[in-house]
Amino acid sequence: MPGNDLHELMEQADALRMMKPEGSYEWFDDMIPKAKKLLQQIQREQAVYSDCMTTETFNKARNCCDTLENWIRQLQQTRNLLEKQKSTILKSEMNRRSIHDGAYNMFRGFLGN
Repeated sequence: MPGNDLHELMEQADALRMMKPEGSYEWFDDMIPKAKKLLQQIQREQAVYSDCMTTETFNKARNCCDTLENWIRQLQQTRNLLEKQKSTILKSEMNRRSIHDGAYNMFRGFLGN
């Protein structure tokens, strides 16, 4: 019988999804595996006890899994976007500095140093 384990896992999934994402790679790299593990646990409980659980519980578990999968996908997309943004900022800064350093070197050459 799917006791409190399945319900507790679904509550954990709801609590996890309510967390506000932080802007660091570490947060995403920590949260995505946790969410995937939780998803696997819920799916395992659902598969093991599917014969003896009520339709309502089965549907709640299925909806929880779907929602958690979507949230994981959103986390991965947000992390990838964050990585692209930081990469663009780094390239822009490097380009700006190289232009600045080139102008500085030309100026130093003009002064004869």
